[in-house]
Amino acid sequence: MIGDQPTLERQAVGAIDLIPVAAPSHPLARPGIAPGESRRHLQLVLTDRSPRTEGLKFSVLSPLTWRLGDLGAKHSLLKEGLGWGNMPRGMVAGDLTSGALVELDLPEKPGAHYGLNALWRRDTRLGPAASWLVDAFKEELAACPGPVSR
Repeated sequence: MIGDQPTLERQAVGAIDLIPVAAPSHPLARPGIAPGESRRHLQLVLTDRSPRTEGLKFSVLSPLTWRLGDLGAKHSLLKEGLGWGNMPRGMVAGDLTSGALVELDLPEKPGAHYGLNALWRRDTRLGPAASWLVDAFKEELAACPGPVSR
């Protein structure tokens, strides 16, 4: 994984919460979901095409998956009710408020808290634009909505 790369420098820029969501009409949106029920439904999964994560699965519970390379496409499919999946809380906050999506209360608790890091080659320095970008990420991530009690 990236953490084991001695040629890369790393700086923490923030964190995001991923939460399991689905359209309100989805079978997993009802209360009292039994353990293992999430494995019986299509899970939409964001795919990382990097060879560094090849073969690794992050919060994938269902053997029934559609793998997508675009978070916006995943978001659209979730709102259309085609499956369930984890999404960044900040990205779906408006959908949760409007009722277009609901946060799922699954016994497996498939969401996650992911730390985000800026990475660059250790033998180079960040220029002004890259430094500005790292600071902008930190600022934006600090403003993202945090966990909400259910």
